[in-house]
This record gives sequence, structure tokens and C-alpha cells, in this order.
Amino acid sequence: MRTTALPLLARSALRLVPLMLCCTVFAQGKPTAPDPGDTLPPYYGPRKRAIVTSMDVKVQGVTTTAPTPSGSTTVVTLDIQQPTEFGTGLADMLTTALVDSKRFVVLERQNFDDITKERTLTAAGGFDPATLAKTSSLLGAQVIVRGAVTELSVRRSGSGLGGVLGDTVGVSTARSEAVLAIDLKIVDVDTGQVLDSVRAEGKAVSKASEIDLKKGDLKFGTAAFDNGPIGLAARKAITDAVKQIVQRTDRVPWQARVAEVIEGSDGTTIYLNVGEDSGLKEGDLLEIERPGIEIKDPDTQLVIGLAKGTRLGGCRVTSLQKKLTIATVTEGSGFQKADIVRFVSRGHSSGSSQ
Repeated sequence: MRTTALPLLARSALRLVPLMLCCTVFAQGKPTAPDPGDTLPPYYGPRKRAIVTSMDVKVQGVTTTAPTPSGSTTVVTLDIQQPTEFGTGLADMLTTALVDSKRFVVLERQNFDDITKERTLTAAGGFDPATLAKTSSLLGAQVIVRGAVTELSVRRSGSGLGGVLGDTVGVSTARSEAVLAIDLKIVDVDTGQVLDSVRAEGKAVSKASEIDLKKGDLKFGTAAFDNGPIGLAARKAITDAVKQIVQRTDRVPWQARVAEVIEGSDGTTIYLNVGEDSGLKEGDLLEIERPGIEIKDPDTQLVIGLAKGTRLGGCRVTSLQKKLTIATVTEGSGFQKADIVRFVSRGHSSGSSQ
């Protein structure tokens, strides 16, 4: 009896392993975001405003491979029901990592989704960079990051599958390798053009002997998910994504807009549409520019660039409020609402730390 029971027990464990992996895809919650400080140099300048859209999951299922007691390999593809919370969790991870990089102010995604619904963009199910840009400009964003999960797989190898007790699956000497890939599009809000398309990938290996999982505990934000192969691969993919996003958005200069101009007896005061979270400091020097006209493609009528603007003068940041920056004009005149303000240099009174 003992010689026949052990293979049956092993086969039962193998049947539960794919189910266990399936639970990680359907789970709700939010995993811990990686620390971008491991891959990026320190940054002390103003922060660009970005929107991270909801992330699509374009894979039809999680492809898993696992060894059998006879030594052969079985391949199982698990369907992912749409919509899935997995894409939402990854978008939240990316948002947190971008904020932690100290280079971005990430605007509320719900506001963006509400506006796009009104414009029937999401209902149409398409990706129109120009429409996304117009929507984002209403929220004061500079760049949009749109991602999609295009690969998700897990390979299990080794031997000595452990027992099954209740809802717990234990594996003694096996290992799991997960691969997760995200395709990203980075859109310039000013022109509606795709600055770049990049692929971020994460791979992780986890020794099954270190994990004793309960199917009900596999969800974003739990130790089981964060330390499991898919959770670790997700963290690496997000770290890779942030690094590539930072590299691609370096070509987009930081800017804000003039919200109000008030003339006084002691000079001209400029109010900007960014606040304390912008990364600006008191004493920072800014230049003010009248934006150039949009250059449109005569065939598609899409904006393909902007004519060179006209420099009007400069100002110095005097104080910051939650959603407002106040600056005093140092040179120039004729400033108006919606003029562009760009960062020039860090003022002497601002210090060198965030």
C-alpha cells in the first residue's frame, strides 16, 4: 500500500501546483513595490507629472511547466478571466516605484479614467496617443505611461514533491522560475506622440523548499506572493520599467504653467499650477516662455511638434503651497495665464536635499 500511495500523493500535489499559481493571478491586493534607489542615482530637481494608466493583461493564461514523478515534464496553460486584478496590482506597483524614484508626481489614475470614459476612449477599447494626451493635459500631466502584460510563465523543476494537508501545498526540493514581461508606451502630452516603446522583463527563481503556501493566502501584498516566483519577477520587471521610463523621459524638460499673474507695487507675482510635491524649492530660478504654435500633420491632423516658443523672462520661487507655487518676476514682462515655466537652476537658499 505504501508504494502505491506515494505516487498518488505526488500526483495530487502536481495537480494543485497549477491551481496554486492560478490563485496568484486572480488575487486582489497590491504587492510591495521595489526600491528604485538600487538602480537610479540620487535626484534633487523638480519632478515631472505623469499618469500611469490601467495596465492591460494580454496573455490568455499562465503557462506552467512541472515535472512528473516519472521524470517527464507536463505543460499546463491556465486561463485568465478578464478583467483581472493582476494588471491593476502591477499598475499600482509601477505608480509607487515612480513616486519613490523622486523624479515624478504621479497623478490620480481615477480622475484620468473618469475623463476617458466621458470621451468614450475606454469604451472603444483603442489606444489613441493623441486622445490620451488631450485627456492628460486637462490634468496637467507631462507624460503618460501605458503598459500591458505580454508574457507570464512559470517553470517548475526538481523532484521530491511533498505532501498535501488541507489547503496547504508543500514542495521539498523543487524550484520555480517565473518570467513576467511588460510592454510600455511613453506618450508626450504636448504632442501626443509616443516617445518610445520599451519592454521591461523580470525573472526570478524560488526554491520551493522555502515556501509553504496556502491557496487562500496568495494575493498581492502578502508574504507568500511577494516572496514567491511571480511576485519576485513582478518586482524585477517594475524596477526595469522605472529605469527605462526615467531614461526615455529625460528628453522631456520639466515644465509647469502660469495659473495667474498679479501686478503689484513691489513687482509682478507669478502663480504656478504645481505645489509642494513638485520638487521645487524656495529660491529656484525658472524661465517663462510663450508656447509656440502646434505643428500638425496635414493628412492626419495629429500634432507632430511645436514651433519654438518666445522667451518672456524669468522668476524666482518664493514660497510653495499644497497645490500652488508662488514666484517673483526677476526679469521680463507681458506674462499671461498658460505661459510655460521651465526649470533653470537650483537657488542658493534651497539646499541640496529633498
